[in-house]
Order: sequence, then structure tokens, then C-alpha cells
Amino acid sequence: MRRVRCNASLSLRTATEIAAAGGVQITRWATDGPAALRELPAVPASGAPRTGAYGPRGARLAFGTDSGSVHLWDLGDEPTELAALPAGARPVPAVSFSPDGRILAAGSHDGAIRLWDLSAPAAPGPVRMLTGLVDLQVTTTGFSPDGRHLLVSSTDSTLRIVGTGTWTVQRTLPHPDVVTWAEFTANGSSVVSVATHGAFRR
Repeated sequence: MRRVRCNASLSLRTATEIAAAGGVQITRWATDGPAALRELPAVPASGAPRTGAYGPRGARLAFGTDSGSVHLWDLGDEPTELAALPAGARPVPAVSFSPDGRILAAGSHDGAIRLWDLSAPAAPGPVRMLTGLVDLQVTTTGFSPDGRHLLVSSTDSTLRIVGTGTWTVQRTLPHPDVVTWAEFTANGSSVVSVATHGAFRR
């Protein structure tokens, strides 16, 4: 297998593409086969990328930065930036697309979850800002497969499940340590999480 050298601060993948961020760009490769990688046009990154997510079908890429902004790109033959969205003045370590690609969520260390409507990708409109999650430092966000729930994990050792119908917290799941990663299972019936002390929970 071909080795690719990249000093990456984050890595992403879809079924047909992988990406890694380091320095001032996000480098991308097409996965043409198990032993073949083909380099794709890179995505310039203003500010240090902190997190990223592919949209449905891998057609778009969003990433949050240490400087408090979220950038939305179209991944055509030549990547094009669709929007640069302000998301406070603190790092944005979590971004995620809804399953239908119409909502982009971003979690910040300022304690807010920001939501944008991507119906017009070149001019995303704010849906709302969830500020009831007070004093959180968000670590990850992720939608359930049916889009009815948004999972929010944070440094306060909790997972919160937010209903997307009312955008209110429906359930809080305690964790023994800071949650670093969490995700719904493929059928949406369970949540899988990992914490800094090494615990893996389902």
C-alpha cells in the first residue's frame, strides 16, 4: 500500500475519499482501490482547522477552526468555498451535517451550538443558536440517521441528546470522564462514546 506523509491535525473519510488537515490546507485523496490513492485538489484553510465533516454523498466539506469560524466548501472538479460563517471567538471543535444535508451544526468552546440552513448553500441562513447548554466546551456533534436527534458531547463528561423538532435537550447521559468522541449507531438505537480515560461505552 502506498504511504502518504502528512502532519495532520485532523483526518476525515468517506467511502471514496480521505482527507487530512495540516498547516494551511486540507489535503484530499480519492480511494480508487485498497492499494491506490489519487491526490485531489486541496482545500485551502484559513485559520487552523480543528474539525471537519463531509456532507451526504461527499459533495461538500465543512470545517471549524481555532479562530471561531466555520467554512463550507463545494468539492467539485475544483473546490469552491461557498460560505465562511462566524461562530464566536473561540475554537470550533465540532461540525456535522444532517442526513439530508440541509442543516449544518457547529459546536464551539463558547458553549453554543449554532445551526445553519443550507437550502441555499451559497447563502446559509441561521436556523437558531442553542444557548441553553450553558458553560459547555463542546467536543463532538452528530445527527441520528433519521435526523430527529442531535448528539452533543462536551468536556463536562456528559452526552446530551437534542430533539431536532423543538431543539431542546431530551436526555442527558453521564460519563465518567471527558467525552472525546460520540456517535449514533447505524440504526440510531444506541450511542457509542469514547472518553479520555479510555472507556468505550454503548
